Amino acid sequence: MISIAGGKLTGYRKMAERVVDTVTKQLGEETGKSYPECRTIAIELSGGHFGGSKHYIPFVQEQIKIGAEQGLKKETVARLVKNTGPTAAYCSTISAQIGKRQSAINCRKNCWLPCSMD
Repeated sequence: MISIAGGKLTGYRKMAERVVDTVTKQLGEETGKSYPECRTIAIELSGGHFGGSKHYIPFVQEQIKIGAEQGLKKETVARLVKNTGPTAAYCSTISAQIGKRQSAINCRKNCWLPCSMD
């Protein structure tokens, strides 16, 4: 039995890598077979591509501008970007379709769930 606990998104990936590596090593020893290395590092997360951290702040600023044009509060858009990454552009569009004058609570309820299922 292998147990893991805690972590954040990037931490979970590293933890998953360690679990897979541990399991494949044990299986290899038990079966005498060779198993491929964990490849989680090569799998892009949904909404996870910014082109590097230097593009994050300009992206946030651009999304805030777009969100303002759609009637969303700066804080709401900043929260969307923090929680959904580049998928925030899609979330802002959904948000605008739901209603331009909605509260942050309605935005979370009506937009974040569909965006998290991207």
